[in-house]
Amino acid sequence: MIEINKYLLDGHSNEYDYNSPPLPFNSETAYYDYNKVGAKKLKVGIIENYTYLEISPANKRAIQEVKSALEKAGHETVMVSIKDERNTFS
Repeated sequence: MIEINKYLLDGHSNEYDYNSPPLPFNSETAYYDYNKVGAKKLKVGIIENYTYLEISPANKRAIQEVKSALEKAGHETVMVSIKDERNTFS
């Protein structure tokens, strides 16, 4: 998975998806061991609902499973709402 992301997030990701910013791949972050004792914890934003697009039950379940796994591992999850996501997809 890291190698796929390294290929896709090579600083040219906006060539594949014009909505994505041209961010370089960060090896230090990708290979960081978040499970080691004293490791820094993640803070992850989770979008629970969209008003523009309906999220399927399978995707809602997957989001909930990821949220639970992150919290079980000691990471923080924050529910994020987008007031008007129509502009996000334009």
